[in-house]
Parts: sequence; structure tokens; C-alpha cells
Amino acid sequence: MASAREIRARLRKKDDDDRRRREDAVVAVGHAAAAAAGARSANDAVLREKVEAALRVPEGDARAPRLREVFEAALADSPSVVRAELAAGRAVLAAEAMRVTRVELAELTEVRVEDLRFWAQMARSEAGAAAAFVASEGQVAAGKPVAGYSVVLPRAGQREEGDSMAGSDASAVAGNR
Repeated sequence: MASAREIRARLRKKDDDDRRRREDAVVAVGHAAAAAAGARSANDAVLREKVEAALRVPEGDARAPRLREVFEAALADSPSVVRAELAAGRAVLAAEAMRVTRVELAELTEVRVEDLRFWAQMARSEAGAAAAFVASEGQVAAGKPVAGYSVVLPRAGQREEGDSMAGSDASAVAGNR
């Protein structure tokens, strides 16, 4: 039978191990959040450059396809951003499994609670996992849209008679975020 001293020592060791694991989980969230924010920032900078370049094109027919291309790129997250945000979401879920709340994570990592929530939901959802697979494979996603967006952009020559969009260059965007 263990003595009181041995029991206390075991409990202290267990508490120290739990505390260390929680600290490691918070540090992992901090690193993953920084990577996700960096990837998103780099992607936004590239898109901003493309939009500015498209706006410099002289008026006329050349501008619409360039703007449509930039619009499509803006709605489709780049694979590196999706992977970084999924990794951040997995880190948040791992920290939550170790009883670290999102509020504690936000205070310790200086990341907004909304971002932590979004990443955790993305990692938890099947759409997030499917988006990572599709983005990494570079294929067009079929089925439900990622992040609540649905985009219909007909290409030239693909319109059919009786099509509701025939004769217009309009694009339809539906969904909520």
C-alpha cells in the first residue's frame, strides 16, 4: 500500500504532466494560428495585386474576363490557406480536448475567438476535410460549397437557349457565411 507521501508525489507528477500538455497545446495553437494568418495574408496580398492589375486593363472586353478570373480566385481559397486553417482548427480541437477553453486560447495566443471558432468548425466539418482534399488535388469541387458560398459563373460558349443567364454577363452568388 502506498504512503501518503507517495500518493501526493504521484498526484503532483500527474498535475505537472497535465499542465505541461496543456501548455504544449496552447503553444501549438499559437504556432498554427500564426501560420494560418500568414498564409491568409499572403493569399490576400496576391489577390489584391491581381485585382489592381485587372483594374488597370483598359475599358472594354478585356476587363470582364480578368475581373471574373480574380473573382473566382477570391472565392476559392488557395490550398495552402485551407491546409493552414485546418491545421489551426485541429490544434484548437486538441487544446479543447485538454480542457483549454477558447477564451483561454484567445487570451494566451492573442488570436480572436471568432477565428478560433471558425478554424475549429472547419476542422470538425466534413466540408472542411473535403475542401482540403479537393484543394490539394486541384480539382473542382462537386457538391456542397465550402464556407457557405455557391458561385455560378458561365463561361463563354457554354450558355444554352432558355438559360436564365443567356444574354447576360451576370454572375450569381448565393449563400451566407
